[in-house]
Amino acid sequence: SSGINAEYGDFLSLKTKPLSFFSLLFHTYKQMADRYYQSIFQKYDKDGSGNITAVEFQSLVSDLGVNLTPEEVKIAVQLLDKDGSGTISREEFVDWWKKSDKFQDLEETREGRLKAATVYFKYFDKDNSGSLSTEEYKQLHANLIENNLIDASATLEQGLKELDASGDGKITFAEFKKYLDKVQGA
Repeated sequence: SSGINAEYGDFLSLKTKPLSFFSLLFHTYKQMADRYYQSIFQKYDKDGSGNITAVEFQSLVSDLGVNLTPEEVKIAVQLLDKDGSGTISREEFVDWWKKSDKFQDLEETREGRLKAATVYFKYFDKDNSGSLSTEEYKQLHANLIENNLIDASATLEQGLKELDASGDGKITFAEFKKYLDKVQGA
């Protein structure tokens, strides 16, 4: 009983607004799920940096029975790395972990489709920053038109807006891959 009070005392002592049983149940479930995600994340964030590196991700997928080459791991991390930091943040990890088809993208890595997208992206990432600047995008834009991967009437600004989902002025590999999936019907 004292363990329950210590754990859920904030729920039990709410005086301002009574919670329905279902609200309490949902909130409790959400807290438990958050703790579950955090515990998995912390298990593989071996250096405690708050991010999962490629080496740490290799350990995670290996423990789950998915054997990826170092190149496949690098591509998978780029795919999950929504902010272009080069690592997987807790939020990026949780978004991926919650997906029922979380290993589909990793399987694409093995089939070569993701590898081809990576090579294509890297060709335009001249400074090897892991994202495309507006200047780098200009060259990509011309190539997308040439390969019928973007409407030929799309202006540079329209194309950039369509690919740069976050609106931060750069295109990460994850944004690029999402766009390719959309135009290729994947």
